[in-house]
Amino acid sequence: MSVNIFISYHKPDELYNLPKEYKPIFVGKDCKTVRLGYKTLEKNIDYNDNFFKQIEYYDNIKNNISYQNSYVSELTSAYWVWKNLKFNNDDYIGFCAYRRIINYPPDYKSYKVLTNYYGNKPNETIKDAWILPFLYDDYPKLLHIITNNFPEDYVKFKRFERELMKNMPLRNNFLMKYPYFDEYCSRLFSYNEIFWKRKDEWKLYGHMIEIISSFILWDLGAKNELHYISPSHDGTILYK
Repeated sequence: MSVNIFISYHKPDELYNLPKEYKPIFVGKDCKTVRLGYKTLEKNIDYNDNFFKQIEYYDNIKNNISYQNSYVSELTSAYWVWKNLKFNNDDYIGFCAYRRIINYPPDYKSYKVLTNYYGNKPNETIKDAWILPFLYDDYPKLLHIITNNFPEDYVKFKRFERELMKNMPLRNNFLMKYPYFDEYCSRLFSYNEIFWKRKDEWKLYGHMIEIISSFILWDLGAKNELHYISPSHDGTILYK
């Protein structure tokens, strides 16, 4: 049994002095731009920086979707790990961004799926606080895709969007046993395959895939004792 937590970096930044189970992975190296909401910005990165000499994993080698990073952000690292690294069923696989490093509890083996939850707007519904304000145009298209391609998810998704924000998993901070990570990726990237074929239709592709990511984490947790570690906000380092 091992713990493997991958820290996604999209630019050079501090590499924390963390235990060996924390593994930096650089994402989007093949992308020349980054999308932030409605904006597309040019990346200006010096790949000769000493930072890169300390990085073992990159999401643009072997089986990868690194070219999608400007749309799906650090989810390209989850895809890369899922497709290219081998684990045992009792291993734990985790992900976090370099600004939100997950701190798993000593009793993590008691749980199958662990995540952080959103600390903002805790008593508003997910639909009112996080879906409609951003996906007002894309929301009907998303429901159409769920209905036609993933009908087994429709009722669960409607229940998910009625949940309060305090019950919504943080889509890119989690730790779970490998079989659940495998299911999470299989479901998530099945959605993404359809989204990608229609990528020019979406106003906020990244936000939509984040919603589906959180939904799948929530659904896995509903079946497998989801354990919330702590709230998380941008800029919070949970591991000290």
